[in-house]
Amino acid sequence: MIITITDQLTLDCQNHHLLDLRSQQCTTLTEAESAVLLALYQHQDTVCSKGFLLEAGWPERIVAPSSLVQCICTLRKKLEPYPHLLLRTLPKQGYQLSIQPILAPENKQNAPPAQQATTAQQPPPSNPRPTSRTEPKLRTAYNQLSRFKSSSRGLLVLLLLCGIIAWHTQGPLPKWGGDLRWSEQIMTSLQFGAAQGPITLYTEADRSQALIKGLQAHLPTHPWPEQAPHSFNAFGSFSPHGPVLNLCPGEFQSPCSGQDLLNIAFPQGQTFELDMAEFIVLAKEMAQRHQFNRIELPRSVLELEQTKGPLTEEIYQADIYFPATDRLTIRADLTLSLVHTSKDKGLFSATLCLTDEDCLTTPVKYRLDGRFQRYEKKLPNGKVELFRIREVERDLEKPTKVTDGMLNFYRTVRRHSLEQGELSLYRLQQDKHSAVWGLDNGLTAWTKRTTLPL
Repeated sequence: MIITITDQLTLDCQNHHLLDLRSQQCTTLTEAESAVLLALYQHQDTVCSKGFLLEAGWPERIVAPSSLVQCICTLRKKLEPYPHLLLRTLPKQGYQLSIQPILAPENKQNAPPAQQATTAQQPPPSNPRPTSRTEPKLRTAYNQLSRFKSSSRGLLVLLLLCGIIAWHTQGPLPKWGGDLRWSEQIMTSLQFGAAQGPITLYTEADRSQALIKGLQAHLPTHPWPEQAPHSFNAFGSFSPHGPVLNLCPGEFQSPCSGQDLLNIAFPQGQTFELDMAEFIVLAKEMAQRHQFNRIELPRSVLELEQTKGPLTEEIYQADIYFPATDRLTIRADLTLSLVHTSKDKGLFSATLCLTDEDCLTTPVKYRLDGRFQRYEKKLPNGKVELFRIREVERDLEKPTKVTDGMLNFYRTVRRHSLEQGELSLYRLQQDKHSAVWGLDNGLTAWTKRTTLPL
């Protein structure tokens, strides 16, 4: 059976492929992908529940819900050449296929003479900025540095997203002068799937029970079939957005490998148990799909800071996810970069790229460069480091399309791009392969740590 989806595309349900009628190119589908797409097409503009699509794609079989998530992700990739086919995710409801009309391209030959003249006279844009797909791969060590710097502004903005950034415009800095909340560490335990492990809470003692209760309400207390950790270490904090969980799989009190880190900021006022099997598949798909932070910095920035001896860049990267019941999941791809030019001073760079799970919003990219001064406070079980950042440059790329669910995030980033002042960052814990960072306002992020000789 061959189904005509649009004037440009047909679906062969027997041989399981899509045929592009313009190029005669075939795109192979699995049997499940073919059946799910057919069900969505037959019920276009209608929300199809996950149970309905599981039955359509795997009739008379019992499969994990993550199979449907992976199927939808793969279908989206295969439908990318057809932007008029919109495959939407409706949180807690299901999926919906909508087919938009195909607009015929304008014929410039038939345009009025005045319009042709205007079009011909338009000068090409000066210094066009390459898109993420056209930018060359970074081959040199410095270009790698630039790449990481580009994504590093993210932690700064991420905290802004939740309305969390506090600015400091004080005069001469005292030896410490930081937020004392990061000196309060409360140890307790957390149930995550079938595993129970330690969690360090950065909050006041009288709020610790509310924080652990808020986190536990969103987490499964039963095992799931795929990639459930047998042991872990975790951190937690409060932000105005809601409770925040940072988790690294691994043995108790062992150094974190920096792999498979989880950073989740749950929404305040919403109580729901996160489907971890489905979430992990979605998170990996989003991370593979969105890697936009590629901004090269002028080499003179580093040349001005050359000191006697080699320089090394410390790179801290994390993905932070913002799930909710009333909007799509949002991902913040962030990186921090530190280049020490002396023991307690150096260059700072940070970037953020915000996207949603269906790519409905144009990626929101934000960039910050500055210089840091480091202070530290000794604690009974370690230390907390304070980094005061003096800004020298900000750059926000305005997106061409923003969904309602992303709008508040974008507005916060936009306001921040217009601010002036100093920023405080806190490095709460660090080992060879990872570090935990926080800000005055409560958000924490467990980042993967790497070093790069310059």
